[in-house]
Amino acid sequence: MLGLSARALAFGAAAVALGVDLVYLLSVGLEDDADPGTRVALVAGTLALAGVLALAAGLVRSAGARMVLATAAGATLVFWGVLGLTSIGIPLLVAGFLAASAAVRSAEDASPDAFRASIAAAVGIAVALVLAYALT
Repeated sequence: MLGLSARALAFGAAAVALGVDLVYLLSVGLEDDADPGTRVALVAGTLALAGVLALAAGLVRSAGARMVLATAAGATLVFWGVLGLTSIGIPLLVAGFLAASAAVRSAEDASPDAFRASIAAAVGIAVALVLAYALT
């Protein structure tokens, strides 16, 4: 993608994720009838976590670790991007695409174990988010 490195893509995903998280929290706080409950905390917390995971993916030297971290961040961002398609979804899908692109770039130099760990991270994140969303 545009010749960017995996680290640059991960940093881009982190910036978008954390920026959207900040805007989300500000918009919820500015609503007159807002009831910031557990769903708001779940969304804001997991978006912050995805941003931190993407940031860590950009900072880590190991291609395998970068791939796992970027995959986990990307899965989280795509999940919320699809669910929030009518509001904050589009920038989250862009961030998810950036994180996924960072994972793909990192896969070129990663071991097969890192690939299996990335799949486990994506599936684990997806299952945890679906369960958490259903319970809130």
